[in-house]
Amino acid sequence: MLVLSIKLSSCFCHHGKLLLFGSFAYRPVYYSISSIDDILILDELKSKVVYVDIWGTHCGPCIKEFANLHELKTRLKTDSVVFLYLCNPYKLKWDKKNAKLWKELILEHDLAGINILMSAECYMDGFYEKYKDKFSPQTMYAIPRYFLVNKDGEIVNFSAPRPSSKEELYSAMQALLEENCP
Repeated sequence: MLVLSIKLSSCFCHHGKLLLFGSFAYRPVYYSISSIDDILILDELKSKVVYVDIWGTHCGPCIKEFANLHELKTRLKTDSVVFLYLCNPYKLKWDKKNAKLWKELILEHDLAGINILMSAECYMDGFYEKYKDKFSPQTMYAIPRYFLVNKDGEIVNFSAPRPSSKEELYSAMQALLEENCP
């Protein structure tokens, strides 16, 4: 599994080895992730509203949506929101070219947040099989897919608005931020 997190403390892990990439310094973050639950309990996500984007390196609609994120991130400038990008494994197998393209797209589209290139096990068994009752058979594996996670780490919306929906997504995230506030 590859992990790349572009934020103040940037991270990149490739089979547990420290690597350098571009002008960023990367360090290992975690190694064994086999399900979405393993991801949602990460310390970086605790007590945060999380916007999850499941995308693919060869998915035109996925990549097109990235252009709409900057405005949302500017409006939601808070430490209480995390953007989590989960990239599906192209053709459900490890592919060096796909991993390279994944890193390039992260940098090209400024996908600041937590970025994970999922293994086939994590993608198929650790998410879709676990939550298959939340999706219709026709859209089960469709990407892009977005969902929202509340501050308690619970997925509360399996069909969250796309970034291009702008105000609808902003309102949904703002409502989660205001939950449990005094």
